[in-house]
Formats: sequence, C-alpha cells, structure tokens
Amino acid sequence: MRISKKPETPLQVSALALESRDGGKVLDQAVIVSCDLVAIREGITDRVRAKLKDRVPDLDPNKVFLSATHTHTAPVTLEGRYTLPKEGVIQVAEYVDFMTTRIAEAIEEGWKTRRPGKFGFGQGQAVIAQNRRAVYANGTSVMYGRTNSDQFRGLEGTEDHNLEVLFFWNQKDELIATAINVACPAQEVEGRSAVNADLWHPVRETLKAKYGDNLHVLGLTGAGGDVVPRPMYGKAADARMRRLRGLTRLEEMSRRLVNGWTEAYEVAIKDQREDGLLRHHVETIKLPFRKVTETEFNTAQEQADKYKKIPSQRWNYLWHQSVVSRHIVQ
Repeated sequence: MRISKKPETPLQVSALALESRDGGKVLDQAVIVSCDLVAIREGITDRVRAKLKDRVPDLDPNKVFLSATHTHTAPVTLEGRYTLPKEGVIQVAEYVDFMTTRIAEAIEEGWKTRRPGKFGFGQGQAVIAQNRRAVYANGTSVMYGRTNSDQFRGLEGTEDHNLEVLFFWNQKDELIATAINVACPAQEVEGRSAVNADLWHPVRETLKAKYGDNLHVLGLTGAGGDVVPRPMYGKAADARMRRLRGLTRLEEMSRRLVNGWTEAYEVAIKDQREDGLLRHHVETIKLPFRKVTETEFNTAQEQADKYKKIPSQRWNYLWHQSVVSRHIVQ
C-alpha cells in the first residue's frame, strides 16, 4: 500500500467524441475516453454511462468506452483492495463518485461541442517498450530477471515500436486533437508515493507548448502485455545518453514519443480528409474461464493463508484468494 504524499502532475481524462452523418441522418457515433488510471475496474463504465443518461440523451451510452493509461500512481478504485486509513485520505467510494462525474462531464462537453472537421492518420516509431521477462538457459523465465548473466538467453516476448496516430483539425485547419496509441503501459514512475500521470503528462505538455493549450491529447495504451518503458539490457549506455542529454528517464520516453508523433504528423497533414466513414460495432461476448490447476490452487491456498491476518498485505491476500475462489467455482 502506498499513500500519496503530494500531486506531482495533474491526472487527466480525455474524451474524443466522433459522429458520422449523411446530411441530418446519424450513421454512427462513438466516444473514446482515456483516463489516467491503472485500469478501468468493474462497474466504472456502467456508472459513467448512468450519469450520461440525462446529460446527453442523444448519445447511445453503449457507444461510450473507457480505457486506462495504466499509470501506477493514480488513486485506487477498487473497494477493499487495501486496508486504508479511515482518516486523512480520500476513501475509494468518494473518489470513484468524483472521478466518474468528471469523466461524464468531459464526455458531455466533447459531445455537445462537436463540429464538422477534418481528420488524418499516420504511423510513427518510438522505442518505448521492452519485454520484461528474461529467459535463461534452463528454460525458465523471470519477470525483471537479470540480463548480465552467462545464463541469460534472451527476452521471452516481442515489442511493438509503432505509434498509431489520429489527428483532428477544425474548419480553420487548426489542430485541435490527437489520439496516440502506444503498445506500452505508462509505468515509468510506478513505485512513488505521489500522484503522477507518468509519461503522458510530459507528452501533453510538450505538444501543447508547440500547438497551443487548445490541443487535446488522447493517450491510448495498446496491446502491451509484459512490456515496460524501461530497459532490460543496455542500461549503462541508456543512462549515459540520458545524462549527456540532461534528461530523466521519463523525459527521455516523452522525447521519443513526441519525435514519433511528429514523424506521423508531417505526413498526415498532407492528407487531411473530410469523408471518413465511422463504423463502431458493439457486442457483448462471453469468454471461457481459464482453468486453475491443482498445483496453482495449492500454491495460492498456501499464500492466501500466509497473508490472511496481515492487514498491510491485504492486496497479496486477495490476489491469491481470488485464485482459490476461481478453483472452487470451476
């Protein structure tokens, strides 16, 4: 459990409201929302949609979907996950109510101020992610395992260094919004006892400094399982380059993202479009349970018993107890 001592950066919600029309006829609509959170927990999206019902009756709430940047330095939104002090800190229920109201307000503002405009798209590159699982000669893999060992054989998975970018201009050709998809979570500063939007804050500030405060930046975390925005090897060389540039690791990641974004923008601005077809398909699907093995069950039961009566280890207890519960269900 970490209790924030200070806010280092603002936390932000960005809502991109999209609609395609044929004259006065609505063809489709969607609102893509990015939140500086570690995850969108169960029930959060439903609460936001409920608060939108009276605010924007002409918007189908099922066309609103939320995503998280996966910063590890944002407030918790799960009740009971940690044994929180009763005094001196904001409680989960209070924060969730505040947060979902702010998200609904952002969606309402974006939806009600939508205007005809132009869009463009492009691709840049930025080396942000490295797979965090080291593979060794004996066939084992270890998260954040040492790579300066003669037993190290490589990294378990791949990384995607492409940036997929959307750009939006108003009728005056002013850039008003951009959506940036990065296949890596925003967890460079993950262990601090402070509120921090991680790598997206310096990216937003840098782009706004160049294109104006009216530029809205939507940060999207693409498929980035088991990757992190810090090096697993080549650490000394990486540190030397940052030291010579006078940058922190967070600032270096921001520099790479902005450079990749700029590469895409320089091309996309040559191909501004007004005739895009928006198609947003919504479907509810049922996914099968992953089967918990007897070995996993026994290990989880042992760990749950170990942490059960230690209040400071409530997160670890609940993690292992959930595996036990799943085994019982199956």
